[in-house]
Amino acid sequence: MDDMLDAIIDAIIHDRPTAEQNAKMEALDRQMIELQTCADRQCRKVIKPDMEFSGPVKLWHERVQAYKALIRWKTGNSCNSSNIIRTALR
Repeated sequence: MDDMLDAIIDAIIHDRPTAEQNAKMEALDRQMIELQTCADRQCRKVIKPDMEFSGPVKLWHERVQAYKALIRWKTGNSCNSSNIIRTALR
């Protein structure tokens, strides 16, 4: 693909491609898009495992979020009190 594109670019004179050269570049562009979409569907998704510290960090982060939500609820700035209570109990 790169070689074909380089050949078309080398054939262009004074930065003004002809209609035929434009059509060739558009065809190459469509082919590249098709190849990329095909490759995206076949790619393996990388899922990272939990690291050693992620459990305790997650626990404390959730606790801080729950405490902040309780404070917002008590001051009257809450959105959904049932979610806040459920999170705090958890």
